[in-house]
Amino acid sequence: GTVLCKLINTLNGEALVKKINTSSMAFKQMENISSFLDACKVFGLKDGDCFQTPDLYENQNMSQVTVTLYALSSVAIKKGWDGPSIGVKIASQNKREFTKEQLEEGKKSDWPPDGHEQGCQPSRNEFRQDQS
Repeated sequence: GTVLCKLINTLNGEALVKKINTSSMAFKQMENISSFLDACKVFGLKDGDCFQTPDLYENQNMSQVTVTLYALSSVAIKKGWDGPSIGVKIASQNKREFTKEQLEEGKKSDWPPDGHEQGCQPSRNEFRQDQS
């Protein structure tokens, strides 16, 4: 828990976890994990990306802990972190503006080709005919 608290404080640039417990007492360790998870939500992680305290403390669901760390890294990259990372870059918005002329030109497209209005897959009958 102490390492995770230090990690999120470093990624954020300022302390999201104000008090990091250094005690080896169980409830203090769990408090650190809980503080880390609260900070993750403030940092921008979604609830579904975050593990639950027992997942780590009781070693119940380490795969979800890993998911959280990847998500944390991805959000940090999006916020400008340029240090070491393990997550993928989250896509940023790429809004496009089209003129009426461009939209009309797009409607004139000859795609899909004739005979394939339902999609690119041939029907069963067409497939069977091709195989004989």
